[in-house]
Amino acid sequence: MFPVIWMSHSLRLSTWGVMVFLAALAVLWLGRINAPARGMPPELIERSWPWLFLGGFLGAHFYYLIVVDGWPLRHLPLRNIVNIFSGTAVQGGIIGGVCAAAVYLRWEGYPFLPFCDALSPAGALAQAIARIGCFAAGCCYGRKTTFFLGVVFSSPFTDPPTPRGVPLHPAQLYEAFLDLGLAVFLQKRLKAPGRQGTLFALYLMGAGLIRFVVQFFRDDDRGHLTFGLAHSHFLSMVLFIAAAVLYHKKSKEVAP
Repeated sequence: MFPVIWMSHSLRLSTWGVMVFLAALAVLWLGRINAPARGMPPELIERSWPWLFLGGFLGAHFYYLIVVDGWPLRHLPLRNIVNIFSGTAVQGGIIGGVCAAAVYLRWEGYPFLPFCDALSPAGALAQAIARIGCFAAGCCYGRKTTFFLGVVFSSPFTDPPTPRGVPLHPAQLYEAFLDLGLAVFLQKRLKAPGRQGTLFALYLMGAGLIRFVVQFFRDDDRGHLTFGLAHSHFLSMVLFIAAAVLYHKKSKEVAP
């Protein structure tokens, strides 16, 4: 694994950080391409992108602090709270990005659901890219396994809690592969007939289902389980049900 990229003897970059930034650029790139398919100017994606990036990162960080580290936050060191790189969770990133989009679009006067439709394939692609960064860093690690796809982490720069020297499920790559498949599926459906919001609903349903399944192969939530399920299981169920309701409601709307 390659948790760091050595630029020089004294300068190194976090591979995870690089991949997360590439994921954000993927949202900008593919979002600009897809915006006209939902009646949005590509320039809107450019203007909203910094706010989506910031909202997603803050949402990912504070979701991690609240759900993983535990509420209230007063027991945490201040440096953990203000350092957005001290812990993130993709579910919080989705929530934060969606909230940022809702606020920004209200300010700009553009409709919310067509915007989310246009960005849905990009969101799935970004998740796939970011998961490769997780694999490089060793975070979000899988359970011990004898499966032939098992991987062994050995780098001293790997995320500290990650077990080293034993085969683990490459859960990060499982999710990256499935997220990439979801991105391709959504991209193919972008120009298909359908009501506004249905593509966004399919994205949330797909992302929720993928995370629900892959979580059973992960082992980084040990000690934070409820009834044998991780927090991501419960949020995945909520996302899936809410998105299914949205899809059903929008698909039944009569075209004007």
